[in-house]
Amino acid sequence: MKFAICLIVSCLYVGLINAENKWKIIETEAHFDEQVKNAGNVLIVVEFFAQWCGPCKVITPALNKLAQKYDNVIMLKMNVDENIELAARFKVTSMPTFVFLRNSETQEYFAGADLRRVEKTIVKFNN
Repeated sequence: MKFAICLIVSCLYVGLINAENKWKIIETEAHFDEQVKNAGNVLIVVEFFAQWCGPCKVITPALNKLAQKYDNVIMLKMNVDENIELAARFKVTSMPTFVFLRNSETQEYFAGADLRRVEKTIVKFNN
């Protein structure tokens, strides 16, 4: 009985986190390509991160707030250690790296946990 209650509580907790966090975790390159293809003209922000990356962890809460503020933008997170090929495709060499896409085309990309630059870039391409 305790296990069932813990499982239910865990599921509710995960649901609350996902409800507040609009970032989609991308598991595979095929999943990424599907998301980009389906987005069409909608702006996509991709954060390439690593679990061990200190700046990635620090900027995450602020990025979650940006995702809520710009709810018409698709936000994707890609773990570079689990998706080496995709990180190589975008020439990711440091984390976090942010890539901004529209119509499957890279509009801009940069490395560094610079929240102001992330938001300025969203505003620039979110029309």
